[in-house]
Amino acid sequence: MRSTLLSIHKLMLQSPVTRKVHRKILGKIKEGFGVPDPYVDLVRIMNTVASPTVLDVGSFVGVTIQRFMDLYGQPVAIHGFEPTSESYTKLAMRFHGHAAVKIHNLALSNTNGTAVLFKNSFAQMNSLLQNAEGNEEAFPELSKPTGEQSVQTRRLDDWATSNIPSGPLIVKCDIQGAEGKFVEGGAATLSDRVVAILSEAQLRNMYKGQTDFFELHARLLELGFELFNIYPCLTDTRGQSLQTDCLWVKPDVWNG
Repeated sequence: MRSTLLSIHKLMLQSPVTRKVHRKILGKIKEGFGVPDPYVDLVRIMNTVASPTVLDVGSFVGVTIQRFMDLYGQPVAIHGFEPTSESYTKLAMRFHGHAAVKIHNLALSNTNGTAVLFKNSFAQMNSLLQNAEGNEEAFPELSKPTGEQSVQTRRLDDWATSNIPSGPLIVKCDIQGAEGKFVEGGAATLSDRVVAILSEAQLRNMYKGQTDFFELHARLLELGFELFNIYPCLTDTRGQSLQTDCLWVKPDVWNG
């Protein structure tokens, strides 16, 4: 039964005709059962802001960009950032012809220049940081190193000044333990212009030199955010929590 439902779910998401309706129905079902959906929550916040721009930091192959497009229900400017060359190529092809979506082959980090990207057998786990014991023990096959790639890096503060000098920003950040680098390079923009940030947060030591949930939370509090929700955790086979998605918002925007 479960496999049949999953097959139907995947089939519904493949068709542009059914995808938007399917996502909205799933959101209503989750809401009815009291299961929070981070993207539904984020889009609710987007609806309170005039002309927001979405920054999808760590786009991989564009699943979350498509979610934003389906759930928001109207055209919205989206910038996707993906440093892995193979994933970037797929991402650019997927959204070719979508005028509101712009794709950037770079990593938003704490420096302007280049950095080493550590690649794994599962490309979504590629990171500016090397794997630590959390990944190696929980995902030994997926986290096998497959090589390194030199990638361009930019600080959010500098990139935003050059490309989107004004207006409110919504951020989704999923960069495999390097979230602290992103925050360090974008502190002014996060403080002054970002109204909400949905980010992956590490609960176990997954990457060497990572910023974990507690460090990330403390820094975002300093920048004027408050924690809105913590979503269901990714766990290992023992049930131990490894990482989760969290939503931080500016209280004046949410309460207004």
